[in-house]
Amino acid sequence: MNAIGYFLILIALVLARGMSRGRMIGDEFGDLSDAFKAAISGDFTTLRTVFSRVGNPTDVSTNNSAATSSGNLLSAMHQLGDGKTYALGASGPNSYDCSGLVWKALGAIGAYKGLRFTSLSFPAQCSSFATVTTSPQVGDIVRWYDYLRATGHLGVVDGPDSVFSALSPASGIKSMSISGLTAAKGAPTYYRLK
Repeated sequence: MNAIGYFLILIALVLARGMSRGRMIGDEFGDLSDAFKAAISGDFTTLRTVFSRVGNPTDVSTNNSAATSSGNLLSAMHQLGDGKTYALGASGPNSYDCSGLVWKALGAIGAYKGLRFTSLSFPAQCSSFATVTTSPQVGDIVRWYDYLRATGHLGVVDGPDSVFSALSPASGIKSMSISGLTAAKGAPTYYRLK
């Protein structure tokens, strides 16, 4: 396949990823720009890199080692999020929102490679890789959702009363107390990787 063929496939994948999020954001435009430059120059190495980064938006896989996956999930959250900024709707690599960071970290450890979720759609999409738990542990995913205000939040437990997440433009990406978020957002639900 020639460089233009790769570029056309990448356009379709990037557009599919953008539509799964409901809009195009910086990641999609960056991927399209990288793919276009590589196609023009015939740089197959860059095209393959962009192709592997974009991936298949409908591919779903699970990781069956819950304890290892939970530790790896928290580690991936820190690797992806430390030093980065918050941006609504972003899924990296330089900015994340809360669901984008969790989604990207799950993909990084191979626990989930499906469509991008939000705090609203997370419960419906997580059935292939996580189950609800009432005894939270470090590495579990924690979700708050206020249906009346249609606002929510996702993060990963990183201590007895601590969650690591992309909080807001002002607060950035860091750890915060679960009890503090619960006071502001209501009761959380915890999910453990299968």
